Amino acid sequence: MSFFGTFFTKDRLASYGGLTVDNNGHSAGLTRGIAGNAITLQAFNLRNGGYYQVVATESIGIQATSWGDNGTLEIFAGGTFTASNLTSLSNLTLVNSSTLGLPSLNTMSAITFTNNGIYNHSSGTLNINNSSTWYENGSLPAIGNVTPITSISVTDATLEFQNQTDVLSAAFNSLTVNNGGIVTHLRNGAVPTAQLNLVLGSLTVSGNGRIDVSGRGYPPHLGTAGYGPGGGIGFSGGTYGGIGSPQSSNINTTTYGSISYPSDHGSSGGTSGAPTVSGAGGGVIRVSVTGTATING
Repeated sequence: MSFFGTFFTKDRLASYGGLTVDNNGHSAGLTRGIAGNAITLQAFNLRNGGYYQVVATESIGIQATSWGDNGTLEIFAGGTFTASNLTSLSNLTLVNSSTLGLPSLNTMSAITFTNNGIYNHSSGTLNINNSSTWYENGSLPAIGNVTPITSISVTDATLEFQNQTDVLSAAFNSLTVNNGGIVTHLRNGAVPTAQLNLVLGSLTVSGNGRIDVSGRGYPPHLGTAGYGPGGGIGFSGGTYGGIGSPQSSNINTTTYGSISYPSDHGSSGGTSGAPTVSGAGGGVIRVSVTGTATING
């Protein structure tokens, strides 16, 4: 027997029940919580595209040790979701704009997580792995009595910082980028501000790991001239410290930036006009390591 929809089940001898949201593969449906509601569940299942929104003043806690059902959990401002015993998480989309507590989590697989709020974790180490993508636009360090995130490890996954600029940085004791790991920053618009700005105690990048901001500078353009002070003309490449690849006589000879301290976004290339789109310029990496940096990537 199978069911779909939103339903609560509980064994009469169990301390907690379980909530299931099953969309049966339909992408338009969602279940929204109740303001002021506070509940503890043994299991919280988001199946077949199930979508649950934790609203302001709602608080949900789950007791399960593993979770993964191909659904979406969104936590609105003022809402709280805590899974104190959860050690593994898979096949979920998480959007946190408030407070998410996963204090025991150490393994994630195929997770897409956008953090616009506070992420609480008890060990101080964040492991992003197994084809997951983490978009960080909030506060990775925890608040209150929970240990702040001090070390990050990225393996076969992507960590994209979305809230760093030339004056806003993030500090961690260590960053390790293992095989298949990518650390990058947000793609920029026509007026670029996003950068990768890290202050680290130690940095390790393995042979197949990358700190990569390719194409994260001035964005592609449909017009004949690219974005940025060195935007390409026609099919020529954008300039920066040197002149971009020329195309016939169409070339921007304006160079910019510093040779000894390059800190500007790269300009995008040019095209012949719509519908051809140019290539984006490169982004900006600022990494300060107070201890040891081991770069094999």
